[in-house]
Amino acid sequence: MIFNVIILFASSPSNYDGEKEIAKVKRGRRQDFAEYIVNMLMDNAPNERDCIRWGEPFEDIFEEITEGAEDFCKYTGYEDDE
Repeated sequence: MIFNVIILFASSPSNYDGEKEIAKVKRGRRQDFAEYIVNMLMDNAPNERDCIRWGEPFEDIFEEITEGAEDFCKYTGYEDDE
């Protein structure tokens, strides 16, 4: 798992200056890197939503579902055949 997150970091556009990686995780510090990532994910989202960072993508999707009249949901106030 940690290795996958390190790969994501290494290939992130935010970690690329147009020619090479800006930063690499130091050898022997992978656990520290992983703990930093987890702590950041558990922190509040940097916008005005009342959720933690890892929940923000889900909130975006849930918002689209509630506004999208998807067939797999029954919406309050709307007639539904099922």
